[in-house]
Amino acid sequence: MSPGIFAAFCEHGICYSFEIMERFESPNVPFTLLLTRFATTPAVVMYDNACHLHSYCLNREPRHFRNAKFLIDSLHWPYHTACSSGYRLDAYPQYKMLNSQVAEQMNASLQRIKVQISYMKQDNFLWHCRVFMWWRNSKKLSPK
Repeated sequence: MSPGIFAAFCEHGICYSFEIMERFESPNVPFTLLLTRFATTPAVVMYDNACHLHSYCLNREPRHFRNAKFLIDSLHWPYHTACSSGYRLDAYPQYKMLNSQVAEQMNASLQRIKVQISYMKQDNFLWHCRVFMWWRNSKKLSPK
């Protein structure tokens, strides 16, 4: 059983990339995904541990991440008592329209296939994850 799936989404909830975590989540997981899957870092990186991710990124690839704004969503912000308010999503009215819970929503939707994929071999597991992400993206993109 894997520690989980880490995914990157656009502001519309479309999954751009995902990877299966070999170890439990740390700032290295989103750092590696952002560095290897995006030629240009997104302008806004929203992550529940953005304060630590920001430091991690700037210590390793400052040039690549110099223009990115790292933000913590309102669900996770109350647990960051020692962090600068500059990481607080709600401090930026221009981002009010963003769905800051897209990763949590994806995790909830993955519960539908959790039992089945838990017992699959890796190649089958990856194929089912890809199909599930494609299906979810297709639903988001199709006209209602």
